[in-house]
Amino acid sequence: MSAPFCSQAAFRHTSAHSEIRIPHLNALGCLPCPALARYKQGVRNKWRWPLRAAIVLVAVYSGSALCLVASGRQPELGHADLGVVLGATVHPNGQPSTALRARLDEALLLYRQGYFPLVMVSGGLGREGHQEAEVMKAYLTARGVPEAAIVVDNDGNDTYLTARHTAQLLHARKLRSVLVISQYFHLPRCRLALARFGVPTIYSGPANRIEGRDLYSIAREVFGYPVYLLRPYPKA
Repeated sequence: MSAPFCSQAAFRHTSAHSEIRIPHLNALGCLPCPALARYKQGVRNKWRWPLRAAIVLVAVYSGSALCLVASGRQPELGHADLGVVLGATVHPNGQPSTALRARLDEALLLYRQGYFPLVMVSGGLGREGHQEAEVMKAYLTARGVPEAAIVVDNDGNDTYLTARHTAQLLHARKLRSVLVISQYFHLPRCRLALARFGVPTIYSGPANRIEGRDLYSIAREVFGYPVYLLRPYPKA
């Protein structure tokens, strides 16, 4: 019996559409060996670049996430003119969420240790109907921080606005340094926004809490950080 034969007409790769055509099967219902090898090679070539691109994207994302985590987890403490605590969720019953409590507890600790004499609490009106900054102020005053040492920013609806209002407060009171307090994954973007608004000296303290939801938050920060790099920053 003669060896299986596959003509060029039976197997064609059209360059215009990168389309792979499967050749006719032989009498035993199998692809002739040379045709099978060429078919497999065509499939490999078709998926080679998408696979490489996916690997590069995963590597870039993973590297960015690790850099953000490493940067945020490392405290950069220093004595500052102003402490800044960024808002987070307030429960429907008016109590701060665990994430917000962790930020406030860190602010309390640093205030009591003398890292700053004045603290700004910044947040917006949450979906639950509570002003985050007012809840934050009540939490701090109930634990011994004088009202005169607290500045309330009820218009800090996001990190960008909090940073802008912080820079405006520093300018108005002729202050120069801040110590910003938030979750570790959030701090790199906080520092970036403050620096871009012209704050001269920036320290940071991560809240002492890690939870499973951080994985989602880290992913959000990986994409949020470059967005903040590209945003315009008018003079505060």
